Amino acid sequence: IKPLDPTLLDDAARFDHVVTVEDGLRIGGIGTAIADGIAARTLGTHRTPRVAVCGTPVEFIDHAKPDVILAHLGLDARGIAATTRTLLDA
Repeated sequence: IKPLDPTLLDDAARFDHVVTVEDGLRIGGIGTAIADGIAARTLGTHRTPRVAVCGTPVEFIDHAKPDVILAHLGLDARGIAATTRTLLDA
């Protein structure tokens, strides 16, 4: 997926808010790559979208069923909706 499609980054940079969701690590993942790409495209402008990157943290995660783990990490539907609401309300 890297390098990222420049058209994707240009499109994302047009919005006020961007949410990325992945079941991989946040750090070094696609979400941070998109956030960095948006920041580079909007540097020096008056328009910088707020970006929320949803993904797994770099830490030990206790074993459980996938739905339990995703809910614990805020990566289920409820958690993603809550992150999105927080971003929109900020």
